[in-house]
Amino acid sequence: MAHINQARVSAFRKARDNLVTLLEQQSTFLRHDIDSRAYVIPNLRLQLIQHIDIVASLSRKMAVESRHHPYVLVQQSGFYETVVPMHCAAIKGQCAYLADRLRDNLCTDVPIAIGSGIGLSLTTGLFIVYSTYRLSYDAMAIMPPRPGPVSAFKRERATFVSGLGMQARVLRADPQAYEDVSESLRELVTSVHRIKDTSMAMAVDARGNAYVLAKPYGFYSHNVPFMCNDLIASLLHWADILVNTDGRRTDGIVVDSIEGTLASLGF
Repeated sequence: MAHINQARVSAFRKARDNLVTLLEQQSTFLRHDIDSRAYVIPNLRLQLIQHIDIVASLSRKMAVESRHHPYVLVQQSGFYETVVPMHCAAIKGQCAYLADRLRDNLCTDVPIAIGSGIGLSLTTGLFIVYSTYRLSYDAMAIMPPRPGPVSAFKRERATFVSGLGMQARVLRADPQAYEDVSESLRELVTSVHRIKDTSMAMAVDARGNAYVLAKPYGFYSHNVPFMCNDLIASLLHWADILVNTDGRRTDGIVVDSIEGTLASLGF
C-alpha cells in the first residue's frame, strides 16, 4: 500500500529510543558522580543535539512517506510533521541550558545538578520527551538521593499500562497492523518483568510506606508477581494468535481482552 513505509516507522522508533537512552545515561552519570560533568557537557552539546536532529528529520519523513501507517494514523494530523520537531527543538534548548549550568558551577557549594527526568508519554503513542532539571544548594551533597522503591514501581506500572493501551488502540484503528502489535506485545514482557522486580523490592525496602501498608501482607511480594506471570502468559498468547491466524477474526478478541485486562488490573 502506498504511503505505508514500515522502514521509516522502524527507523523513527529506533532513533527515538536511542535518544531516550542517551538522555537517561546523562542523568545516571550526574546522579552517581557530579564530577562526570566533564563527560556530560560535551554529550549535551554535541552527541545529543545530533540525535535530536535525526529524530526530528525522521519524524518529518515518516509523516510523508508513511502517512497511512497505523503508527502515524493514531495521532492527529500534522503531529509527526510539526509537533514532534517542535518538541525536539525544545529539548535542544534544555540540553544547552543544562550544559551551561554544569559549566558555570564547578564546586559543591554552588547549585548542583541532581539529574534529569526523562518522560515518554505512551498513552496515545505521543512522542513527548521532556527533560527537567532540579537544583540543590546543599553544600554537603555528594551523592544525590536515588528514586524510592514506591516511585520506581509506580513508574513501571504506568509505563506498562500506557504501552498496552496503545496496542489496543492501534489494533482497533487498523486490524491489518496485527504483526506490529504482536511484536510490541512480546516486547512488553520485559516491562512486566520490571514490574515484578520493583514490586518485590518495594515490599522489602518500603514495607513501612503507606502505599504498601494499604494492601494485605505479602501483596507486593507474592500476589503481584503471580499476577505478572499471568500477564506475561496473556501477552504471549495474544501475540501468538494474532500472527498464527494472520489477524483474521482475532483482532477484535485481542482488543477486547486487552481492554478487559486493563480495566481489571489487580495492582
